[in-house]
Amino acid sequence: MNELLLASPALVLAVQPAEVEATHETFHAHPNGGGLVAQTAYVAPSVYVGVDAMVCDRATVSGNVKLLGRSIIENTATVVGDCELSHETRIGDEAVVIGRVTLRNHAQIGGTAFVRGIVIIDHFARVDQGVLTGNLAIH
Repeated sequence: MNELLLASPALVLAVQPAEVEATHETFHAHPNGGGLVAQTAYVAPSVYVGVDAMVCDRATVSGNVKLLGRSIIENTATVVGDCELSHETRIGDEAVVIGRVTLRNHAQIGGTAFVRGIVIIDHFARVDQGVLTGNLAIH
């Protein structure tokens, strides 16, 4: 049996031919990129989930979203549009992200945050509540 290290040094997943089971969730490889998608999540075929990225729980991801570099979308988060997540970023909880939103370098969106427009969130920045709309950069 092969082992694959993902998301955390403490999380080791046993790789099966078509599915991976980690803790309480069963994952499958997304056909566009090969990253892991929980059976309970919805990820559109147009979404790119890179081999080191994951979509967990009941998250919904659609449009031309790209998940790269150990990025995670989890819980009941919704991500729609031309978003790009890279360098260990995370969207979770009940967050809604729509548009051309870019997360880089450990940035996070969570809680009940609503983010829409052309937004860049970078360098460990975290948004947990409120509404961000328009053309913004948060560092």
